[in-house]
Amino acid sequence: MIIECYTDVRKSASDSNSQVGAFHELDNAKELADSERLNVYDQTGKLIYSSGSASQAPVSSPDPSPVPANKNNTSYTGASVVDYLNLSSNSHLGDSSLANRKKLAVEYKIVSSESQFSGTGKQNTDLLNALRGGSKPVSTPAPKPAVKSIDQLAQEVIDGKHGTGDARRKLLGSQYNVVQARVNQILSGSTANASAPKKSISQMATEVLRGDHGDGHKNRRESLGISQSEYEKVRAEVNRRA
Repeated sequence: MIIECYTDVRKSASDSNSQVGAFHELDNAKELADSERLNVYDQTGKLIYSSGSASQAPVSSPDPSPVPANKNNTSYTGASVVDYLNLSSNSHLGDSSLANRKKLAVEYKIVSSESQFSGTGKQNTDLLNALRGGSKPVSTPAPKPAVKSIDQLAQEVIDGKHGTGDARRKLLGSQYNVVQARVNQILSGSTANASAPKKSISQMATEVLRGDHGDGHKNRRESLGISQSEYEKVRAEVNRRA
């Protein structure tokens, strides 16, 4: 075969110093390339023959663009979640098996547990729509229950919503003493604020020493229903007796 242009026998297209010959006839170029374990390039630098054992610079190719985490294919217009998962661009989502769809359904909040996903038409459609959306939904923390006031809790106690005895103490926890004190005020017909002192310093000190108002100065003061200045007097009396 006669080549109109020259063919170069060298190690690589860019390494002109390794060239050992240039030919019109390709067969002659191949023969030399085989004997010298080199390659044959045309005048544009394109590889047209390799001896098979020649060392040559690798041809670089751009790396495929990685699929960002949680960024799914949004160009799919079909209606099958199976076909959608079989797209090479969605390989990061796993295969189209029922087992994998169950896992995805939980991750994308279609169902709360894998056992609830059986692959019905609606479930598959819901999953497909969720996957098309890209990112997994962000879980929203459940709102914390509103903190009830002492008066609200006291009224609930009066209404029987917190039981009696140890059951009430357990339900009210650290607020038991102050709530119970307020309950006593309400049931006695007192309309005074819970912070108003009702007993003498000596009486309150006796109750504190007896353990009627729990532990900790804050809990004791709130249980007694007195101001900080009054509580300091009670505390002093307690210390005097101790």
